Amino acid sequence: MKKSNEEVLREEIEALKRENSNLKKQVENIKNSEAFYKAIFNFSPSGILVEDENGIVLDANPAFCRNYGYPKKDLVGKSVQVVTHHENSGLIKKNIHRILEGKQLQFVVKSCKKDGSTIFTELNERSIRLPNGRTGIISISFNKTEHIRTQEALKNSEREFRNLLKLLPYGVIIYNLEGRIVYGNREVKRIFKHDKNKHTDFLGISVFDFLHNEEVEKVKHRFQGLLKGKKQPPTIEKVYDFEGNLIEVEVVSRRTIFNGKPALLAIVIDVSERIKSEKELKQRERYFRRLFEYSPYPELILIEEKIAAINRAALKFFGVKNANELKGIPLKNMVSSKTPLGKLDTDEGKETSTYNNIRIKPKHKEERVANITATRTYFAGRSAVHVTLHDLTELYQTLDKLRESEETYRELFDKSSEAIYVQDKDGVFLDVNRGVLNMYGYPKKFFIGNTPAPLSAPGLNDMEKVVNHLKKAFAEEPQQFEFWGIRRNGEVFPKIVRLNRGKYFGKDVIFAFAMDISEQKATEQELKNTNKTLELMNAVSKVGISSRSPEDLAEKLARELRKALPVDAFILDGFYPGTNSYYGFGNFDTINGRFQKVREFQQGFDWTKSKKRKKLFEEKKPILILRHRGQINQITASRQHKGIKEKPSASLIYVPLILSNKVTGVLSIQSYEYKAYTQEDVRLLTHIGRQIAPAVESLLLNKELMEQAIKLRENERRYRLLFDHAM
Repeated sequence: MKKSNEEVLREEIEALKRENSNLKKQVENIKNSEAFYKAIFNFSPSGILVEDENGIVLDANPAFCRNYGYPKKDLVGKSVQVVTHHENSGLIKKNIHRILEGKQLQFVVKSCKKDGSTIFTELNERSIRLPNGRTGIISISFNKTEHIRTQEALKNSEREFRNLLKLLPYGVIIYNLEGRIVYGNREVKRIFKHDKNKHTDFLGISVFDFLHNEEVEKVKHRFQGLLKGKKQPPTIEKVYDFEGNLIEVEVVSRRTIFNGKPALLAIVIDVSERIKSEKELKQRERYFRRLFEYSPYPELILIEEKIAAINRAALKFFGVKNANELKGIPLKNMVSSKTPLGKLDTDEGKETSTYNNIRIKPKHKEERVANITATRTYFAGRSAVHVTLHDLTELYQTLDKLRESEETYRELFDKSSEAIYVQDKDGVFLDVNRGVLNMYGYPKKFFIGNTPAPLSAPGLNDMEKVVNHLKKAFAEEPQQFEFWGIRRNGEVFPKIVRLNRGKYFGKDVIFAFAMDISEQKATEQELKNTNKTLELMNAVSKVGISSRSPEDLAEKLARELRKALPVDAFILDGFYPGTNSYYGFGNFDTINGRFQKVREFQQGFDWTKSKKRKKLFEEKKPILILRHRGQINQITASRQHKGIKEKPSASLIYVPLILSNKVTGVLSIQSYEYKAYTQEDVRLLTHIGRQIAPAVESLLLNKELMEQAIKLRENERRYRLLFDHAM
């Protein structure tokens, strides 16, 4: 049935109402969607920029404006070039073209803020359809400035750390878990004598390739312990360098991270010279112990007056078989009460004290008589007294027998191994035995009627004191003194003379007993010089350890050398490690009787103009200069003409400081005395120069390391401030 026009119209109206209702709903949905995306756009923490196909800014969200420091009105309608760094201006057109072709770009770029400062942003860009139907570009940016600067700071910090490792005064090796070297600093290459022009690359070599066979298992055990997280103590290991030499090194190992991977770090210190010096000291100690043990004289070491050591001759003297029977016993407990010995020491500035005609009563032996010489020394690291006993028992027994029988006296007199004189109260010789003839080389008639004056070495004896000793002996006061004689062949020698009053054919006379002590004097002087040298070397070693700077080392060393040698002037200078810069670490002179620091070299001192230093650096040998009086007068006159007031030195020693066969500096001592130094002094100073050369270089490097450490701490503080502000 055909619908009427009214019904058709009514249906069309209803359809239009339904369509209108749907359109309203769609409009509402669009408005809600627009509000939603508008909120995302405005409140997004990422910067969002909308531009047309020509790169003209159409819109920018608040985050973008904050990041770049622009208000929105200063961006809209402007080219994106306004926020583009000048280095990237040429990329804008290329990137727009690629985006319009349908490509999506993501990259980090350097940009400019309104105030001209630079920021780094990560951009995500793609094409979009604009409301007007044209194609546009949306750019979402993330501020990566702090992240990138933090990465750069970390890289700089890592570079600084690597530079620090290069300058360390000890070797550093880092090796992976397979034992292969991934890093080695300059010092470790020096220790192992690696030459890049002669040897294979240091990196990649297994640490086991350097080890002596005895060390392999020990190192593997330490390796496993480190991997399990156990701390390993420092060890001394034998290794081979690149030239095949066996050296000893001290190694301290720890776990670490290198290039993001687990690794092991080893600190390596060359101790070959130290161990060699320790062995030499032990050998010297054994040598002096043998001298002490096998000395023909009874000798003791006293600590706090008690016997701490005793030699073989002393065991025989005291009649014991085991030293433990006497150790810990005060020597004065065995001295006869008739003998006023007192306390054995060397106080009041005396190095040696002498006690004459001491009667000693050993526990299991008859009373003995001896002269005692006590000398200050060191034993087992403690202050001690070295006691030498000169046994007079047999001599006293001989005298007793002489008193009993004149005939026996004459026989013993002539056959005694000691030199015996018979003198009247004025010292005139009445008789002498064969020992005297053998001692001086003169016939007997030379002595009879003569006095001791012709037998005295010129200038070495006080003859007035000798006469005084004779008078006291004649007054029944036993005397003992040292006398320097001169043999017929001109040889000068020392002897000990003991005077006692006695009877000779019914007349009161003086008996003089003399013993040649040349060998004893030589031994005592050698021991004294050796002890003095060891004490000086020990003091120099302490100076190297305790010094905080090369200047501090120079001043302490100068003071120590003045204690052992005649030093009126002192110089220590040298190169800064790895450079040609020459520095003066200490220049001391004696002015108006006061030893004090004087002028210093300025940085850049031209050492080539110094003839002595040039010769030292070329020949690497010490120089000893002993000027005579004429040279001193000539130099003094020349200096006065030039207006120089400094007094010239008469004796000078220059020694080179040598490290790795290279001269690194100069040590010099000088004295105003003529012939103040000997070749022995030159050898001693040369040894000291070798000992302090590593210490000077180490102190210089430590000084540079401290300066770099201060810079690193300052950088770390700035980076922390940046990080805190960014958070």
